[in-house]
Amino acid sequence: MNQFYCDKVVFITGAAGYIGKSILEKLLRSCPQVKKIYVLIRGKHNQSGEERLQNILREKFFEKVRCSDNSQDLFAKIVVIDGDITLDGLGITPEKTDILKYTVSIVLHVAANVRLNAGLKLLVKGNTEGIRNVLKWSKQLQHLKAFVYVSTAFSNSHLEEIDEIIYPPTVDPLAVMQLCSSLPAELVDFMAEKLLGKHKNCYTYSKHLAEYLVHEARFDLPVCIVRPAIVGPADREPFPGWVDNFNGMSGFIVGMAHGIIRCLYTNKQGALDVVPLDHVVNLILTAAMEISSKNGKRENDVIVYNCSNTENPFAHRKVHPHLYEAYEKTPFNEMLWYPSVAIVRSKIVFTVLNFLLHYLPALVADGVATLIGKKPRMLKIYYKVQSLSAATRDVQRADYRILTENTKALYESLDRVDQECFYFRNADVNLKNYFHNCVYGLKFYLMKEEQKDLPEARKHFKRMRMLYRAVWGFVYVFVIIWLLAMTFT
Repeated sequence: MNQFYCDKVVFITGAAGYIGKSILEKLLRSCPQVKKIYVLIRGKHNQSGEERLQNILREKFFEKVRCSDNSQDLFAKIVVIDGDITLDGLGITPEKTDILKYTVSIVLHVAANVRLNAGLKLLVKGNTEGIRNVLKWSKQLQHLKAFVYVSTAFSNSHLEEIDEIIYPPTVDPLAVMQLCSSLPAELVDFMAEKLLGKHKNCYTYSKHLAEYLVHEARFDLPVCIVRPAIVGPADREPFPGWVDNFNGMSGFIVGMAHGIIRCLYTNKQGALDVVPLDHVVNLILTAAMEISSKNGKRENDVIVYNCSNTENPFAHRKVHPHLYEAYEKTPFNEMLWYPSVAIVRSKIVFTVLNFLLHYLPALVADGVATLIGKKPRMLKIYYKVQSLSAATRDVQRADYRILTENTKALYESLDRVDQECFYFRNADVNLKNYFHNCVYGLKFYLMKEEQKDLPEARKHFKRMRMLYRAVWGFVYVFVIIWLLAMTFT
């Protein structure tokens, strides 16, 4: 694999995001002979693209690269391109476009709007129009060998079985883009239910439309699609448990660790389809090599790689013991209640428990905070959690069967060295080790808590567990006494 990327020029969109910067780090660390890496980063929060990149390179995430003997030479390979995928020509200046036109050989399109509750108009603009613009721009690249589009395993959320093929949309993507660009957001959202049909949410629908645009470009560009499921913390690289955001599973684990999330609404299988970050990155880089090996031959169908964990699902009944062990070993500094979660499959039961275990305690806590002169915050947290849950609930509740034959075949085609260096076989993830690493990463990498606070956090954890058991003991005694009283009166 290192030999393949030797002297290659790579163009990455979304390099400031969770997956994008992980690709950047992996290329620098495992493929140091790469010639140059252009990263498309738009200015944000009064920072230029270059300033954002420098902040990213200072993160602990790039520590292994910084500690290498040739770190300066490696970082010098990165060139920031100011631009925006929602703009025609990606907003890249003509001068830089001329340079890229004759040098770039691999395009990795990772950029996306992942705010699931952003509304259909913004999601179509970022995800559907975005891929159209990147595909159009890439057609001018004279030496393009591979174009990898990072989609989502739930892009066809209207189906129960999802194969590694492109499913045609019921509405022309160009018509949807025109509709969303010409109408106000409120009107688009009003029409969204009709447009989506059986699709679970606007995010997955926008990615579904985007995949068909990739399909239409298959005779002009060497394209393929990687569809990751829920992307969780890293399994091995660059650090076990690495994570830097609350998206997906991470937000729920943190909420459970703090005692804020007390019940979950799940599917019949009681499982989540989560794949480690480093597995996704390794698959993307391997897919680019595989497409490039076609030597310019175009396929009748776009090759799709589903990156799913359906063979080794993170079933709640298997995960919970490991999570509680991890919480006890690496508890968070702040715990409002002992981490205990009820898993329910009934909407009615969940609604009742959600009110009793989430809303009511948040309301009481804010009332007490107001009385003692502190700023109330629990209801704000409650509504934030509910907003995240609502955006993902329909997908989370569905029981999907996601096929991964192409992905398995790709891994088996690698030699032993590349299989070890670019590992992405999700079925072999050790759940106990993985979730212990997840909790560690969430505590120290994401929450940035310190090792010196760990002894006190463990003491607090034991106190909360004793209180939890005492409360339930009192409840059991009360129920027994009440039943006895009812029996003998």
